[in-house]
Amino acid sequence: GEVRFRAVYRPSGELRVLYPKSARDATFLTEHFGSHRVLVVETKYGDEIAPPRELAVGELRYELVCSKVRNGKREPTAWHYVATSGGGLPRIELASELQRVGDFAAVERTSKLAARLELLCSRVPTAKRMRADLFHVVPDISPAGALGAAMA
Repeated sequence: GEVRFRAVYRPSGELRVLYPKSARDATFLTEHFGSHRVLVVETKYGDEIAPPRELAVGELRYELVCSKVRNGKREPTAWHYVATSGGGLPRIELASELQRVGDFAAVERTSKLAARLELLCSRVPTAKRMRADLFHVVPDISPAGALGAAMA
């Protein structure tokens, strides 16, 4: 089976890779890219460290997707990375792949961009694959900025 990695970042700059705790770490990223490509790095509560844009762990090269505070203020921050090359994996262009699945170019407000990225990294209880032809796009007819407007 696939191995999902977790890691803990220490203020010294050391990255300690851990084995997965459980399937509770499943996110859209792990479902889309495969858990073998996703690395979640948790900082200690209280550490305010900017995540590095890229990481190298062994032969794998990772790129940062997003940084997300776990459930509450006393929870660690989780940095979500995707392996883009190395270790025998086919190379992927992360920005292009995220654009393909998230259509970030269509988002006009920065706050909506952040929310969309956060959704990619949010835990999911279960994931179910569905055929794209079962869905169709419904235009948002509410005025921009109105309460209840559909999230872009």
